[in-house]
Amino acid sequence: MLNRPARRRYYGFMVTRGARKAGKAILRRLGYEVRPIGIAPEKIAAEAGAAHAHCYKPYASRWPIFSPWTLDDFQSVYRPVADFTAGSTERAFMLTRFAEHAKYLPGDFGESGVYRGGSAYLLCRILRGSGKKLFLFDSFQGLPKPDAGRDPHFKEGEYAAPLAAAEERLKEFSGIADFRVGWIPEVFSGLENTRYAFAHIDVDLYRPTLDSCKYFYPRMTPGGVMVFDEYGFPSAHGEKVAVDEFFADKPEQPVPLITGQAFVLKLPAD
Repeated sequence: MLNRPARRRYYGFMVTRGARKAGKAILRRLGYEVRPIGIAPEKIAAEAGAAHAHCYKPYASRWPIFSPWTLDDFQSVYRPVADFTAGSTERAFMLTRFAEHAKYLPGDFGESGVYRGGSAYLLCRILRGSGKKLFLFDSFQGLPKPDAGRDPHFKEGEYAAPLAAAEERLKEFSGIADFRVGWIPEVFSGLENTRYAFAHIDVDLYRPTLDSCKYFYPRMTPGGVMVFDEYGFPSAHGEKVAVDEFFADKPEQPVPLITGQAFVLKLPAD
């Protein structure tokens, strides 16, 4: 993002390479990451066939806004597992806020797509003492074969991570974390009668996202939360297509967040 010539004019000021380096260091201490943008997001969206490719834009507020993910109480929890998640600090914070809400509702928690167990660790901490389980669904062999038309930016086997490492990371939560190893949707077998207060769906691709919606949605308790990790990211447009397709005839509608996530709150049945 800042990998440019040594001097560049911003808002009337000359910014030197040293100033940019110092700025990046300050941002890192505040919990932000500065990295090259690469391909423009609208270009990625267009390549993925996004219906509203022109709407994929970098977001920045004109004014400073309250950023609670930078607070020490959250950072002290997040930093130890930051390297074991594929998301940002902001996304992890939003995940934990929704989970804090859901832990007071009837039902267990579920996560489709465990990867290295970073987000699962945050969820298990919240569930400690609640009596709830966190069902963790993953093949631990990486992504299944992507849909060529909907998931052009992913490869089969991408994001593979060893089960043993995730189990070790969550060993202090042995009474909470319940690993279910296999491919979606077969891995849901045997849990047809389970009710959920919270579901974190982080599987990137169209088909497993749609299958996760089909499994979790009818089992969500009223007020329960479904969080979709990559809904707004152009490279994971297949996830958005699946979510929009599934909820097209439902009373609930996905609510996009500026973090790239989206959430759905389950309404009471008529």
